[in-house]
Amino acid sequence: MKLTPIHTVCKPVVCPTLYWTDRGTVVVQGFDVTDAEGAPEPPSGESWVEVPISLLREGLPRISERLP
Repeated sequence: MKLTPIHTVCKPVVCPTLYWTDRGTVVVQGFDVTDAEGAPEPPSGESWVEVPISLLREGLPRISERLP
């Protein structure tokens, strides 16, 4: 899968980042959540990630621009 950065909250791209994929999806890079109190265990192959609100606030408009 090819990842293309959409937006990051720090430079260089080594921290929370939104990526386009060549599959037409978005990948979120964030911090592993190991203390999700009250949340169910994610299914096999999935995980909880935590990202700053600023990443979503600034990155989601860029995603919206490409939606049909």
